[in-house]
Amino acid sequence: MFLRAFTDRRRGLVVGAMLIAGSGCATPKVESPVTQAPPPPPPAEAPAPPPSPPAPVPPQVPGVRLIQSRAAAVAAVGYRGEPDTFTKIEQPTIRPSTATPGATLSFTARYTVLSADDRAVPIIRETRTLVYGGERLLDLPSRDVPFAQGTSSVEFDIAIPPDAAEGEYRLDVTLSAGGDKPAAKATVAFVLSVPRPAPAPTPPARAIIKHAFVTAASVDLRDGPGPEFKALARIFKGMPVDVLEVTSTTEGRWYRVQLITGNEGWVPETATGAKP
Repeated sequence: MFLRAFTDRRRGLVVGAMLIAGSGCATPKVESPVTQAPPPPPPAEAPAPPPSPPAPVPPQVPGVRLIQSRAAAVAAVGYRGEPDTFTKIEQPTIRPSTATPGATLSFTARYTVLSADDRAVPIIRETRTLVYGGERLLDLPSRDVPFAQGTSSVEFDIAIPPDAAEGEYRLDVTLSAGGDKPAAKATVAFVLSVPRPAPAPTPPARAIIKHAFVTAASVDLRDGPGPEFKALARIFKGMPVDVLEVTSTTEGRWYRVQLITGNEGWVPETATGAKP
């Protein structure tokens, strides 16, 4: 009986399984959940490069003024980085071109200064020498000038010694960079002249009325037309005189005459004549 019951139970399980299979209902399929990987983190940004420091600005130097940029000067002279520091002097002028000892002259020129390093501020040594008669006369104070790269207008004064001799002089200006070897040179000439006093003006020629001679044996040359005036000199017969003026007085007519010596005075008309 126990065996039959077990068999029946088994059959029931089989029948139940068949019923389930024949019902057309599929056994639900359980899918395993798909785990998605998290997105990768964004790449770290490269740090920005530090900003370039501003280009150095040269200190202002009296008499030096930038008039052309580095780019324009490079194009004008065709600079390609050689030599390391390039200098050039153009349009040297000195005014006035004629002066007197002790005068102050003004020198002007255009200096072009360039460097292979476009951010550099070149230090240029400027040397000035006065030359007289082909010989070095005087070394004027030199100076070290920081130049902005490009072309600059340069102006400075030159005091001429008060005891300088008369004649033609020359001013030599040289520029040196990174040593004593001159990199650029300019020469300009001027003349010193010693002023001379102006000649005294020539007195206007006296209008001569006529030429005459002393006909009296002798007569006093007086400082006025009349016997009451002071006698300046005694002149004698035959002396030529030039009559410059005629005046009438109560004593008669008087002539203002000039002698051949240049002296002047008055004599009575009666003491002169056309012939000695």
